[in-house]
Amino acid sequence: MRVMLLWPGSPECYPTVARAAAMLTISPCCRRSAGRRNARRAAVAHAGRRHARRAALAVPATATLAVTL
Repeated sequence: MRVMLLWPGSPECYPTVARAAAMLTISPCCRRSAGRRNARRAAVAHAGRRHARRAALAVPATATLAVTL
């Protein structure tokens, strides 16, 4: 039976460190597919456009309300 000594800072003590070390050995193109990256970027851009459109519609509505009063 083999005994592994663990010390503070060893990858076995910190699973995220071990995962990060494993990710360094994998090429960047395999880490995250381009489809996922592009889908996230598109979703963020769509949310920004939706917010801008809502803000653009809100200004004339409040201006019209202020003029009628």
